[in-house]
Amino acid sequence: MENETVEGQDQVVSETTSDTSQEQSETTEDVGKEAESKMYNVLGRDVSSDELFNEYTKTQTYITKLQQEAATREAKVQKEAASAVSENELLQNVDPNVKEAISRIVTPIIQSALQQKDEAAEKEAKDRELKQSFADAEKKHDGKDGYPKFVKTAVTQYMLDNEVYDPERAYNLMNQAAIID
Repeated sequence: MENETVEGQDQVVSETTSDTSQEQSETTEDVGKEAESKMYNVLGRDVSSDELFNEYTKTQTYITKLQQEAATREAKVQKEAASAVSENELLQNVDPNVKEAISRIVTPIIQSALQQKDEAAEKEAKDRELKQSFADAEKKHDGKDGYPKFVKTAVTQYMLDNEVYDPERAYNLMNQAAIID
């Protein structure tokens, strides 16, 4: 009889283990489904976890690129400051420690000038890009297709009032009712 009891207990234990593993697998599946369907709000956009990871990767790549450019710019500034001090005729007979001090004083000034130059170039590029997007939108929405004509001043005002930074998107939002009809 003892054998029968032991065998019966084994069966009960194995059945319980089987039920627990089924519950665990269901829980794991539920968590997987929850993670897949979870949406995140990033800067006003709903994105999935995969899209969020892709955006994170792009951002990290961009930050790394910016850091490398900053390091390159810093090295360039240091080199320019050192060469400017060493090549200056007035500083030929000056103590090397004084030259080093002058180089350290001049470096931030050169760095600031280069940064201003880079910012100006970046601003010009953005201005050209915005002007091009306005030109493209004006060409595309000339009113000949029955849709409202692209009016630069009205679109610009809409962009300023609604914080929309793309002329094409602003035009579509302004004329949404006419476009849908």
